[in-house]
Amino acid sequence: MQVFTVGSMLNTFLPARAGDLYRACYLGEIKSEQKMKIFGSVIFERIMDGIAVLILLLTALFMYRSSEFLMNIAYFTGSLFLFGFIFVFLMFKYNKTDMIFTHIENFFSKNFSEKAADFVGKIKDYTNSFISGFEVFSCGKCLFTSFVLSLIIWIIEAIIAYEVMVSLNLPLGMTAALFVTSLTSLSTVIPSTSVFLGPYQYAYIIALSLNSSITKSTALACAAVHQTILILILAILGIFWLLKFNISLPELKNIKKSN
Repeated sequence: MQVFTVGSMLNTFLPARAGDLYRACYLGEIKSEQKMKIFGSVIFERIMDGIAVLILLLTALFMYRSSEFLMNIAYFTGSLFLFGFIFVFLMFKYNKTDMIFTHIENFFSKNFSEKAADFVGKIKDYTNSFISGFEVFSCGKCLFTSFVLSLIIWIIEAIIAYEVMVSLNLPLGMTAALFVTSLTSLSTVIPSTSVFLGPYQYAYIIALSLNSSITKSTALACAAVHQTILILILAILGIFWLLKFNISLPELKNIKKSN
């Protein structure tokens, strides 16, 4: 949980989802696991998140029943994440990496050099390690549990969004909170500046524009409050644990003794 919080904090402030890479590298070190395997598990986690968020969006659309634009978003994201789920499942279930890369290694060895073949061999090892990160597919109970927990986490996120809107006396219900949670979550996938400035606010405006009484300035104010709360929580806990992981007191004492 601590490493996850640090990764989420880094994802908020750094581009290219650097927090996910940090999680893979750090857990790989402390658990003596292959980093690519852990990174594969992170990718699987993101797919589970996407499917859970899609369910929230479909639930909100079922309750609202009048937004063709959001329905198209649901169709697109649903196709994207379901395809990703099926793809990684087939990649894990019918892993042909060794056979494919063996042919490539032989080709490079005969037509180029042994160094080139060795490089292909390293890529094969990394690929196998990455695919092994999807081992959850071999345990139906683990697969179901991971999905249910992802859904619960995003429902809690929707409740937070609802409480923010209530605190600002906005005449909105849980449906709007579901829209906000699903659209802001999907907006973080779009490349943007630090703290997702731009897509996050636009997603909030789209979600709250379903109520004609909510102006854009009100939606932006609500987005600012909601995002500030989340960023402060992640920043405080994330920085604390990041320092704990990398600059522990025993390590400092050992450095002083060695000097």
